[in-house]
Amino acid sequence: MADMSIFNADEFSLASLTSLANEKPAVPGQIGAAVDFEEDSITTTSIKIETEGASLALVEPTPRGGSGETVDHEGRRLRTIDAVHLQRDESVYADEVQNVRAFGSATEVETVQSLVDRKMTKHSRDFDLTEEWMKLGAWCGKIVSGKGKTILDIYAEFGLATPSAIEFDLETATFKVRTETDVLREDMEDDLVAPSYGAVHAFCGADFFRALVDHPEVRETYLGTAAAVELRGQMPDVFTYGGITWERYRASAKAKTAVGGAFIAADEARVGFTGVSGLWLTRYAPADYFETVNTPGLPRYVREMDEERTAKRAKFEVQTNPIILCTQPATLRRLKLKA
Repeated sequence: MADMSIFNADEFSLASLTSLANEKPAVPGQIGAAVDFEEDSITTTSIKIETEGASLALVEPTPRGGSGETVDHEGRRLRTIDAVHLQRDESVYADEVQNVRAFGSATEVETVQSLVDRKMTKHSRDFDLTEEWMKLGAWCGKIVSGKGKTILDIYAEFGLATPSAIEFDLETATFKVRTETDVLREDMEDDLVAPSYGAVHAFCGADFFRALVDHPEVRETYLGTAAAVELRGQMPDVFTYGGITWERYRASAKAKTAVGGAFIAADEARVGFTGVSGLWLTRYAPADYFETVNTPGLPRYVREMDEERTAKRAKFEVQTNPIILCTQPATLRRLKLKA
């Protein structure tokens, strides 16, 4: 039987395992790659967002037991957004350790660490996918779990009704796409509290994207450009037209049939701003361990639960505690193909 005391080695401490987990950069999906969700740490399990009319300001956490900011101005409101606790449990059994043979210069500890790392890496990929799903939810104004549980209704949190879809009649050749995109951008700008923005981005379902690319006005615009080759060959995944970057959102079959439902239906597009400071936020709260109380949160934590160790099994936890948010949901838009 393998000696389970090897898990007492420094390599399996909270600090070492967590450091190793955070050395591996997250692999962003389409939303994470296109939209800058500004990342930072918090030392509490929630953030407060202050609104006063059209202005927005983050309120920084203050030490427990000390004085905090006094907010009593008429028309102001503080909203508290809680971190989401995401945790996976994993076990390494004595038989797994026994059957792993070290070779070369690897010690038993190093070999077992490799086994643990492989298991944690698998869970980390699922956490990356979950954060992408949450970012997509924020882009659409409502974050739900894969099983359909509402995590955060951003519209409701900010006292807004879920907006109706804007119909785009892309099946009609005379539909003025450029005119409608101009109106759309101007309408969004009216709701944006910022001196400027980087771009307007639209993530599109497959049917909406195909109808947009095939619309005569869009195709005629491209025929005289170097990009025309894209329209004669494979359909492009990303292109800019009417001051908006249109991107086909690629959802897996599993995501499309999830209980929570695909955020971007095949006949829809979801539109928002990029390049606006403070518009898209990711904040990481600390883990729920005594060792991490009131410390700056990290994207990932991995801990060997030595208090639950048995003669046959070592238990590990991997967790993250993110807040993912759009601070100005009034700027978001949903487009839909006209039936």
